[in-house]
Amino acid sequence: MTARRFGELATDERDSLTGTRVLSAVVFHTGSVRIVLSDGRHVTVRADEGNANWTLFSAEEALVVCTGGVVEVRA
Repeated sequence: MTARRFGELATDERDSLTGTRVLSAVVFHTGSVRIVLSDGRHVTVRADEGNANWTLFSAEEALVVCTGGVVEVRA
C-alpha cells in the first residue's frame, strides 16, 4: 500500500490495518514513513511539503514529528 497521505488509502485498506501488529517502522530523511506489518504487508506514506503531517507517539509522548516534509526526532 502506498499513498501520498494516509487518507488516500481506500476505506477497506485502512480498515484492514486495524489490529495488525507493527513489526518495524522506518522514517526517511524525506519525511516519508514505511511500516512493516505482521501479516507481511508494507505501508508506505510519502511526505508532502504542504500536507503530509504525521506524528509517531509512544504511550506517553510524541517521539517523531513530520511537518511539511521536515522530520523532528523528539526521543
